[in-house]
This record gives sequence, structure tokens and C-alpha cells, in this order.
Amino acid sequence: MDFDDGEGKTVLTLYMQRGPEEGYVLHVEHLAAPLR
Repeated sequence: MDFDDGEGKTVLTLYMQRGPEEGYVLHVEHLAAPLR
């Protein structure tokens, strides 16, 4: 799931992986400067 800032650039990329014990692990990678 990608969120675009409206200019075609990906701001956040969410990776959802299934862990063997913890169920689901949500990894958020900031590809741009944090929104203020």
C-alpha cells in the first residue's frame, strides 16, 4: 500500500508481513521527510 503526496512521489510504503509468533508485523518505511 503506497501513499502518494499528490506529485507522484511515494511518501510512505507499508509492508505487512506475517510473523510466526507475533501474527502480523507492520513495517513503515519513510521514503520522504516526515509531514509536519
